[in-house]
Amino acid sequence: MQLSDECAVPAAATGDSSDVAVALEVAGALWEKGDKGEAIRWLKRAIDAAHQAGDTGRAAGLARAAGDLEATLDSRNGGGASGHEVRLRVSVKTSVRDPNLLLLRPLPEGEKPPTGTREGFLVLAETEANGRSHANGGGAK
Repeated sequence: MQLSDECAVPAAATGDSSDVAVALEVAGALWEKGDKGEAIRWLKRAIDAAHQAGDTGRAAGLARAAGDLEATLDSRNGGGASGHEVRLRVSVKTSVRDPNLLLLRPLPEGEKPPTGTREGFLVLAETEANGRSHANGGGAK
């Protein structure tokens, strides 16, 4: 199914690093061409590039856009292609001790993010076969 172009990849911003800008340009071109999945992969490259550039605010904004686009794709396609994704609504803030560390907390439906945080979505690519998760985010070895 085709998505309307209302739901589009964010454009590069004035303060973006060249890596972020290029990734967003490629993502936008792919989106317009109809290759939505590949466009989202390039948007995720832009997120990684923003993190590497130390622009955690921009990375968080792009991550939210990616989550919204993925959710739209999933809803139009009747669910995720892999069937293994879990999407959690979270509040996000930057650690005061480490500006490259993001602190996430689950955000119950209908609850607004606490003051000083932003709303976001955490998408887990796969869940464990037994459905359990680990507190530290790691899997059993």
